[in-house]
Amino acid sequence: MKSRSTKPRCGARRNRSKRTEAAAVRREKRAVDSIGHHFGVCREGALALQVKARYARGEPQRLRPVYRRTRCRPHTGGQAMTDGEIHLVLGDTAAGVLRDAMSIGTVAAAPILRFRDIYCIGPLDALGTADGPASRACYWAQLLPDAPPAVGEFDDEEARYAHAADAACHGTVFVWTGAHSSSQLWLQRLCAVLPPQAADVRVVEAVDPDSPRGRRAVSQFEPSEFGQLLARVRTLDRAAIARLAQEWQRNAALASGVRRWTDGRISHHGDDFYDGLLLAQCDDDWQPAEQAVGSAQWECDEFLGDVFFAWRLRCLARSGRLLWRGPAGSLAEAEVRLPASGGAEGTQH
Repeated sequence: MKSRSTKPRCGARRNRSKRTEAAAVRREKRAVDSIGHHFGVCREGALALQVKARYARGEPQRLRPVYRRTRCRPHTGGQAMTDGEIHLVLGDTAAGVLRDAMSIGTVAAAPILRFRDIYCIGPLDALGTADGPASRACYWAQLLPDAPPAVGEFDDEEARYAHAADAACHGTVFVWTGAHSSSQLWLQRLCAVLPPQAADVRVVEAVDPDSPRGRRAVSQFEPSEFGQLLARVRTLDRAAIARLAQEWQRNAALASGVRRWTDGRISHHGDDFYDGLLLAQCDDDWQPAEQAVGSAQWECDEFLGDVFFAWRLRCLARSGRLLWRGPAGSLAEAEVRLPASGGAEGTQH
């Protein structure tokens, strides 16, 4: 009788490869969801990942985004509540993954304070003043003209900073950060509002430079990995808090539309910094506008979100650098292409 080979079949190796890639895609999706969608709305299936999956299957179908409401519910399971501790996190999805980590015991159960606004885009100079919430609401209304967020939502965000400052006076504060501009600016602003008598502030950095695309956001990690992240926690002393607070004052005062985290610092750019990236996703053939947006998200080195890229796509169409075909207010039903003489009909919005 012939002995059966113990060497894995090709199909088994392919299945393992697919599972590994699927896990990476899920992590990337959570990062895009967490950072790219604000004010309680997040994407079920990020456009960037839909684009990647569509091309992998050779199926050029139109992308159809689906939204769902999310809410950061109080934790109700896992280990007993730890007195005097609170976890601060940026984004609904990141808060949800942290809550899952608590439910399986990789992180001790404690209150989670979730922040929503991201500071990699838009004006920051009015934050910390009475005009701050209105300034941010005005900016987001420019990006979301059909569904502008209310000023009250930014008032709520300011209340979260006040809550964090109060918590820092009475116990241990864990701040979950990543290696991208939104997270670093958020950390800087937290330090700017902390009182001098802050008791115990600890930073947990969600970074894995050895992963294929370099995991650098809290929501890119599995709940089972949070214990490893927590083991690398570092305490912020008063000098570090003061330095980060000064960095916030400097960065907030600089007028810029886009901010990036490069070489350990924030760099400042205009609103049009990634326009070239968007244009590079287009050619002389009509394609769904969502496809261009999703491809740009996938290629971008920051988590800016599809709302920002959709706004810039419309700006490019209005300036004549792109042709737009379809309803002006509907990204889902529109198509775009580069201008070309003798091409198909289109409009410049």
